[in-house]
Order: sequence, then C-alpha cells, then structure tokens
Amino acid sequence: MRRWWLGLGAIALVSCQTAPPAVPVTETPMPEVESEPDRPPSDDSLPRSLDVTLTLGSPDDLRVAAGDAIAVGDVLSDRPEERARLAHRLEQLQHELERLQANPVAGADVPALPPVGYAAQTAAIAKQERVVAAIAQRQVWQAEKIAAVRSLHRPTEVAMLVNEAQPVLPVFEDRPRDRQVALTVAHEEAIARDLDAELEQAQAELAVAVAELEAARERRAYDEYRRELEIAGLDRDRAAQLERRALIEQRIQEEMTAVAAELQRVEAVRSPFAANVRRVKWLAMKDRELTVQIALDIQERSPPESSPDVEEPTVETSWGIPLAIATLLLAFGALPVGAATEDELPCLDSSPQCIEELTEQAIANSREFEAIAQRLDVSEDRVAYARRQRWTHYITGDPVRLVANLFGGGDVQRDRLQIAELELRGADLERRGESLRDRLRQEVTTWVLAYELIGRRMELAGDRLETQQQQTRLVELDYRYGRGDTVQMLNRWQAAEELWAAIAELNEQQRQAVVNLSRLVGVSDEL
Repeated sequence: MRRWWLGLGAIALVSCQTAPPAVPVTETPMPEVESEPDRPPSDDSLPRSLDVTLTLGSPDDLRVAAGDAIAVGDVLSDRPEERARLAHRLEQLQHELERLQANPVAGADVPALPPVGYAAQTAAIAKQERVVAAIAQRQVWQAEKIAAVRSLHRPTEVAMLVNEAQPVLPVFEDRPRDRQVALTVAHEEAIARDLDAELEQAQAELAVAVAELEAARERRAYDEYRRELEIAGLDRDRAAQLERRALIEQRIQEEMTAVAAELQRVEAVRSPFAANVRRVKWLAMKDRELTVQIALDIQERSPPESSPDVEEPTVETSWGIPLAIATLLLAFGALPVGAATEDELPCLDSSPQCIEELTEQAIANSREFEAIAQRLDVSEDRVAYARRQRWTHYITGDPVRLVANLFGGGDVQRDRLQIAELELRGADLERRGESLRDRLRQEVTTWVLAYELIGRRMELAGDRLETQQQQTRLVELDYRYGRGDTVQMLNRWQAAEELWAAIAELNEQQRQAVVNLSRLVGVSDEL
C-alpha cells in the first residue's frame, strides 16, 4: 500500500512539472452561427407525455417509428398520394365548372313572322263594290226606261227609246199600237231581270272577297298565337335549364369547397414539441383509412435555438401560405409577379429528372440550408476536437481527478456527455436538413405542375379561340350582304374578345409561376 501511494505521488510530481494545461471542450472557438444561448428553465406547464392520433391512407404515410427522437416541426405523418388525388379532383371540378359557364343557356330565338299585307283582298273587294254599284245604276236607268216606254203612244217614239245596241224596230202602221208597247215593255223587263241576276252574282262575289279578307286576317292571328305559344314554351324550357344549371353549379361549388377543406385536412402533421417516440399503436381501419396513435415523451429541455439567419422549416411557402392554397391562388393570379423567363431555368417539366435538378438548385440557393450545413460542419469539428483532446484529462496533478478519469468518471465522463450531446444535435440538424429538402422539393413540384396546368388551359383556350374566329369569318360573309342579326354578330365579337382576355390572363399566370419558381431556385431575385 505504501508503494502504491509513493507511485501516485511520483506521477503527480511529474505531471506538475511537464503536463500541459487541460483544454476543456467548451472553450473550443466557434463561428458566430454556432453561438448557443443560455438554456431556459424547464417549463412546468409542458406535458410529460402526449398521445397523438393520426389518420393515414397507408402505412407508408407514417414518418416516425418507436424510439425516434423528433424536434419541433418534424413531420409525423404525410399523405402525398391523397393530397395529389384531391388536387386532381379539384382541377377536374374547376374544368367542369368552366365548361358549364362557357356554354350559356340560349334564349327564346323564334324568328319573327313576315310582314303581312291584305292588298290583294282589299283590291278584289273594291273591284266587286264598283261592279255592284255599276249594276245598281244600270237597274235605275232600266226602271226609268220601262216607265217611259209605258207612257208612250206612238211606235216611232218607242223605237227611238230602245237600246242603241239593238236594231231599230220596223214600224208597221197596220199593227195595233198597244201590242207594240206591250212587246217593248216585255223586252225591257227581261233586261231588268237580267240586271237583277247580274247584281245578285256581283253581290255574291263581293261577299266571297270580304270572306277571303276575313280568313286572311284570322290566319294571321292564328300564326301570331302559335308563335306566342312557341315563345312561351321556349321560355319555360330555358327557365328549367337555368334552374338545372344553377343546381349543377351549386353542387360543383359545394364539392369544390369540400375538396379544398379535405385538401387542408391531409396536410403534413408536424410535432408541436421536441420529444421521443415511445410507442406506435395501430388502432383501427375504417374503409381505406388507418388510425394510429403515437405516444410522445416530451423532452424537459427546450430544443437548441437556431441562429437568427436560419428559419425553422414549415409546410408553408415563401409567401406564408400552404402549398395547396398557393396553387389555387396562382390559378387566380393572386401571387407576386417577377420578371424571369422560361429560358433562364435549366428545365421546366414535371419529369423526375427536372424536378430533382430544380430541387438541387433550390437547395443550393437556400440560405437556411447553407446555415444548417455550416452548423453541421461546426458540430462535427467540435466532436472531432473533443475526441482528440480526451487524453489530456489523464495528465493532471490531482490524484482524485486522475483516478476518476481512469475509471471513466470526472472529466472523461463530462466530455463523453458533451460529445453525445453534440452528436445528438448533429443528428437533429441532419433531420432538419432532410425536412427542408422535402419542403423545397414540394414547392418546386407545385410550381412546375401549376405551370403545366396553366399551359394546358392556354392550349384549350387557344383551340376555342381559333374555332370561334373561323365561325365568325363565315358568319361575317353573310352579315356583309345583309343577312343575319346584328345582336348575334355583336355577341360573337364579344365572345372572341373574352377568349383573348382569358388567354392573356392565363399567360400572365404562367409567367408568375415561372417567376416564382426562378426566385425559388435562385435564377432571379426580382419580385
């Protein structure tokens, strides 16, 4: 025992004379980005454990496992397939609504009746009235003639009163005068009877002409009545079509609202606390959805704060809105506009190669990712430096510290704890880097898909405009020569102008998508 203490004393004497001073790990020079603030006191209001119940579409949607250490904002579950399906359904509903609104219900377009005229019937009536008047006048004259004949006594005088168209009756001195007068009266009365029959015939023809006029007027009134009935029927059909269209639009709007709400519901679920995953329990399956419960053990200390230049990764875009909402706002032109062009980007399509290339460029442009990488390098350097300096703890003048270090306690144990803590922080930085990479890839995919979607809409609008222009040119040929309706022609020109405006708006939206994608990947800094 004495020899043992003598040996320890000799070692202590040598160490006091030759050993360099110990360099603690905490005194390692660090860059400004690695400055660590003082640890805040533990918050007693935080729960010690937390049970999180998640709804998944498949087991692959769960992003954590039992034993994982997670930080604030780490993804617990994500449903990209369900989100893509809902986005596709929302796009289909938008197309369906646009097609419905592009074909308005036509009004009652019943051609007007041709102008009516009764000139022929009126002329026929006037002609027959003149004929009747002429015959009546002849009857008056004939009655006067008969009266005059009856008052005559000499045959020569009777012959002078006979119609000029008839030959002069010969005068026979030997015939009795009364017989001549009677014969003349009988002749004139026969002519009067013929005039009566002729008058009846003319009056009948006049009645026929009047009846034809009344029949023409009745036919015109009947045609107008049938046209009014047709217009009323078309108005009823149009009202029914408008009602059905309103119901369909309401159904589409309600379904779009439900899909948008469901799209928000399937966003990635992130951890509100820094914790350790203690247990993952699968609870039930209903239809095609799985229910899982995650038991989290909340860490007592707060996670290390990031440097002022580093932002925590979130599911929001650079405008502070979720990606799904950013896609909808882009469709309505509500996002900031830039000045970049498509030629400045290395590629612009939804192929996996292009998405990966744009994602890598966005990562290279991200100051947040650069800061995380810098902190990770510094953390690795600190771990390496601490490992290299562990031997200095075995050279000390304090026998108690030396013995404690030889048995793994004292300074050696403290260094091991510090190294473990640095390694844990490094793993946390790696997880944050992967989360940031996923977020940037998701943003790049969103803008590329939005660009292609707007491109397809522009192609459809261009085809519709070309068809509209061809139809308008054909109609203009007839319109130039007096055929067609001016109101319909104005509607055609207005429809073409509206298509031009829609194409211009889509072009602006596509340019906005290119600008925002360029700013994300670092091609352009203009806003």
